[in-house]
Amino acid sequence: MGLEIEKKFTVDPKFKIPKGLEYQEIIQKYLHLDEDSEMRIRIAGSYTTNDEEKEMKSTVTIKKGRKDIREETELRISSDLFDRLWDVNSLQAIHKTRYLIPFNGKTVELDVFPLNDEMPRVAEIEFKSKEEMENFEFPDWFQEEVQFKNRDLFMYLNHKLNQSLKDLLYDIKKIV
Repeated sequence: MGLEIEKKFTVDPKFKIPKGLEYQEIIQKYLHLDEDSEMRIRIAGSYTTNDEEKEMKSTVTIKKGRKDIREETELRISSDLFDRLWDVNSLQAIHKTRYLIPFNGKTVELDVFPLNDEMPRVAEIEFKSKEEMENFEFPDWFQEEVQFKNRDLFMYLNHKLNQSLKDLLYDIKKIV
């Protein structure tokens, strides 16, 4: 079990995503959410700047705690176990494209929700220590710091996503 030390921000809608970035296509579903913990499963495909697939992996992640510093355990799982966990509940999945943007020696993970234009883009940066986080100069295209819980985000998206997500999941599962 490790610590996740991160900050999340909404992003200026005028910010143009640079071309040629590495990115990930992510589909995830929360299996458990409460005030202090969450458990999610995720399938993610990583792609190079030339849109070539680097890696496809399935994981289960458990997080405990609130705000900027939380305990986190992430385990890689087989596609068979992923399928079985996926069927545990009928809640809607979340699809996002995550762009990896280098900035001041760190990587900004910019999440865009392609099936939901109403959802703001969210950027996060992970740090090695609380001191590093407190002393970091954030980009000017970051806007409001967000402290929403993933549970709140999930509940919002659960009501907004449509049938095309199921088609995308089917396509990704064919690759795995």
